[in-house]
Amino acid sequence: MKQLPFRAYSYSKNGKQRKGDVLINKRNEDYKKVDIYRGIFITADGVGGYKEGRTASRHATLLIYDDMKGIYTYIKEHRLEDKNALDILVESVHDRNKYIYAWGKIPSAYRCGTTLDGMIIHSNKIFGVHVGDGTVYKIDTKRNIITPLTTPDKGMLNGLDELTSLEKDIVDSNIVSNYIGQEKITVQSYLESMSSSDVIIMATDGFTKKVHSDEILHAFNNDNTNKNCFDAGIKNLKELCRKPKMMAVLVNGLREKGYKVSSNIFYDDTTFIAIQKGD
Repeated sequence: MKQLPFRAYSYSKNGKQRKGDVLINKRNEDYKKVDIYRGIFITADGVGGYKEGRTASRHATLLIYDDMKGIYTYIKEHRLEDKNALDILVESVHDRNKYIYAWGKIPSAYRCGTTLDGMIIHSNKIFGVHVGDGTVYKIDTKRNIITPLTTPDKGMLNGLDELTSLEKDIVDSNIVSNYIGQEKITVQSYLESMSSSDVIIMATDGFTKKVHSDEILHAFNNDNTNKNCFDAGIKNLKELCRKPKMMAVLVNGLREKGYKVSSNIFYDDTTFIAIQKGD
């Protein structure tokens, strides 16, 4: 039986919203796409809790996925240099943003928008694009190193120099400064190598509010075989999504110091994709 080019696991869980003293499930505004045959992976998170957030994340994902299929073919057939392929991928995001922005002018879709992370993995190379406050990590399970490949676009609070950037993000967790659906956006791009011992985690901010990067690294590093490491890591991450540990300590510490932290910080929609090469 022919081995698949990638092992991938995708997880998404509805968040909750407070109705008085009761937390109830809300509509999941995250969207994801996994194509293990082409090596195309996308996560998106509708912003602001607006009515069409889910539709915006879905539309942006499917439109950009359609473009990525064409770009993948050119990469596979060696019809594009790496830099040109990355430039076309970035241009695709800008073009699709024009569609979402124009759609947001319709009253029923007022202020629709979405964050997005997308990548094409081919021949041990990752072609990635990023808009918003999601995060992509590369975990080197051999050397026990975790590297963020993207920088979240967050509007940080000023005047809190005593706090780390992560703590500022928690204190001011609802501001997204850059997302698809605005008139002008910034698209981060990256070209990164990927080996068989690497694990890629693509996550919306609902995940990064619950799971610390140190916990992600620890989840995928143990004494098991590489295959079992991947399976065990996913199990560990899912448990942390349900019951935050390090992040809960961090949040409680900020509250004890008198900082205002949203009571709903752990109730956002949560999505992640874990990817490992199949060979």
